[in-house]
Amino acid sequence: MLRSASRLTLLTSPVAALAPAHWIPRRERAFAPEQCVAVAELFLFHEPTLGGTHFFAPRVSPQALEQLEHDAEALSPDAFSQRHAIAAGFPQASSACFTHVRTVPARWNRLLIHDGAAFRAPAIADPSRLASDPRQGRLTLRAVLMCSRNRVAW
Repeated sequence: MLRSASRLTLLTSPVAALAPAHWIPRRERAFAPEQCVAVAELFLFHEPTLGGTHFFAPRVSPQALEQLEHDAEALSPDAFSQRHAIAAGFPQASSACFTHVRTVPARWNRLLIHDGAAFRAPAIADPSRLASDPRQGRLTLRAVLMCSRNRVAW
């Protein structure tokens, strides 16, 4: 492991307050070919209807993905929505840019470890259930681990 970062996340934002970067599946990126990223997510909430994690596969070219990710960070919500025909909300299903591949349901104290390069989004079907009280809300512990790739010849 080269470095790591972790944080507790309490998801409380209503759909109308989400930035465009949250309207699309996200990934962690390693910019050096000799590195990879692992992500560990620990679900610290008892109510499974608050959602696990969706995984997605891209349907568009790497260049189109780069543009989509750039625009999600750079454009206003209205401009992003007009340019890419994506409405505000947590990604829930397949779209023009992504195919929904799998959903890992939430369970109390479930640890989900996955490749950080995988596109993912919180599986929140009913955002009205999100709460700002950590005893009732969608609290997760998330760790991002930057690692060197195995250099052993198989």
